[in-house]
Amino acid sequence: MSSSFKKNRRVGIIIPTYNRWPYVCQAVDSVLKQDYKEVECIVIDDGSTDDTDKMLRQKYKERITILRLEKNRGQSYARNYGVANCDCQWISFLDSDDLLFENAVSSRIRTLEKTGCDVAYGLILDGKKRHDLEIPIGELSIKNYLSHTSLCHNNSFLIGRDDFLNINGYNTSLFNKEDIEFIIRMIIKYDCCYCGETIGEKRSVDNRRARNNHDRIVQQGFGFSEAVLNSGFFSEISPYFDRNFFINIDLQELLRSLYKTRKYKEYCDLYEKASSEMSFKEFRSLRFRKRYFFSRMHNFLSN
Repeated sequence: MSSSFKKNRRVGIIIPTYNRWPYVCQAVDSVLKQDYKEVECIVIDDGSTDDTDKMLRQKYKERITILRLEKNRGQSYARNYGVANCDCQWISFLDSDDLLFENAVSSRIRTLEKTGCDVAYGLILDGKKRHDLEIPIGELSIKNYLSHTSLCHNNSFLIGRDDFLNINGYNTSLFNKEDIEFIIRMIIKYDCCYCGETIGEKRSVDNRRARNNHDRIVQQGFGFSEAVLNSGFFSEISPYFDRNFFINIDLQELLRSLYKTRKYKEYCDLYEKASSEMSFKEFRSLRFRKRYFFSRMHNFLSN
């Protein structure tokens, strides 16, 4: 860690948002209530059509920074844009329907000071249910993370701005699982330590989380697994997780979204192809088989 750490401790918390008024206000308020005072709240309005930026300016005046994108570019682009236009030495992120607890910044700053790690992360409640996980002591390994990806996600980590930029930020071609792809690169490059505290809450206020944007998931296809498998760092992952591990992640998401968007023929084609070509135990579950037979029946009746 840089020797200038104690002199440069201002933290920028970046909130990407798209048509989330008024829920975004609860996220903003949770940032403004931090018990660590050297914090800047930066909201990136990702091309909202509900006047989010105007209403935020009226409500918060100069207490927050608001940057607006004229076109909706997705959360990955919005997060990167926020970092590029932030002059804080340390950065963290918050999804616009989630909350940070008052200790979110201070607990991670203390961990950076105490351990000398590059990145500090905390746990996030999901539906007010605490994680029933054995939290790894010391640095977070790629094996521990990929075994339990809920340990760390977009709202969890605090990282130096320069370190974030040095690994090229989020992959803007990904709309789903972009956090996993970024955190893999972050863990491989930097020492990441657990702060020992729960620092926030993940919520779903209107069923519009990225994993429910089925059209974009279909559009992304196997983009997540391709990004990991074609990267220069897969050799550091392969002793623990093979290619099928990552392909199966995309398969599960893609099959679910094809079904939800009523692309029944595509669902059947992908299910049959995957079943014949690779290990597919996870998708021979009753849920996937029922969807497969329903899709086949729908295709038959439609012809």
